[in-house]
Amino acid sequence: MPTKLTMTISKITCIQNSVNSELVNNFYEYMKSNGASERHQNNNLKVVIAYAKFLGTDVSFYDIQKKEQIIGLGSLKWLRIKSKPAATLVSNSLGL
Repeated sequence: MPTKLTMTISKITCIQNSVNSELVNNFYEYMKSNGASERHQNNNLKVVIAYAKFLGTDVSFYDIQKKEQIIGLGSLKWLRIKSKPAATLVSNSLGL
């Protein structure tokens, strides 16, 4: 079952780095004020929140200077997917 926008917004407070949390909240307000659809807002917020959590408490978005710091998240997710058995991936994708 897809995550609703309200649930995704509530996860902004779970970002441990206060600078990143404020930036994500400002990004949400920007998308909302520009008339972005809820689906678009939700999808963007999910990615940005996951990236903020990946960065942790010591690194803010302002500290990102190299593309490798962004590509690292994709590589990490790919490694997690490759290490899981296919049955787990199917059941997770079906929400089981």
